[in-house]
Amino acid sequence: MQDSNDAELFSQEVSDVAPLETKRAHLSKTTKSPSLAQQARKLNAQSTPEQRMGLSSSVVAQVHPRDVLEFKRPGLQDGVYRKLRLGKYPIEATIDLHRLTLAQGQRELERFIHDCYQYGLRTVTINHGRGERDPENPARMKSHVAHWLHQMDQVLAYHSAQQHHGGSGVLYVLIRKAEAQKQKNRERFRMR
Repeated sequence: MQDSNDAELFSQEVSDVAPLETKRAHLSKTTKSPSLAQQARKLNAQSTPEQRMGLSSSVVAQVHPRDVLEFKRPGLQDGVYRKLRLGKYPIEATIDLHRLTLAQGQRELERFIHDCYQYGLRTVTINHGRGERDPENPARMKSHVAHWLHQMDQVLAYHSAQQHHGGSGVLYVLIRKAEAQKQKNRERFRMR
């Protein structure tokens, strides 16, 4: 009973209240279609790593045939990268891109990295050569391989190999674990 009395008293008290007048403009939300760049970013974010493999060769930084190449994604542990750099991980697969055109090399590299990712191979080498024989375009394949590897989400890091594995003509590449492998590890460590 008291609740109904309280409600009646409240209604009586506020019966002469009028809303305040405002001189604010009413903003309406306009719907703009996303730009082409926004659409491309959205598609890239929604796609799987396998779908994102289309590599570009638009602007490739030219490297010297004897340059040491190195790349590490943020978040990769320094100790893991150091072991990769020093060639301490067992090499599970290798590809040789010598004497291939850039188009063939790109195709073979994409296929190789994709296959390694799918089969759960983690440490591989890429033999791109130094490219010292072509004075007009030195280190052409080497420069493009470095550029392409930056674009591949499956690649966590790379570094020029130690001398006994080919030196500056070969790269050690660390590949991200596939989702299936991550799930196996989760299950394996949960069981213990």
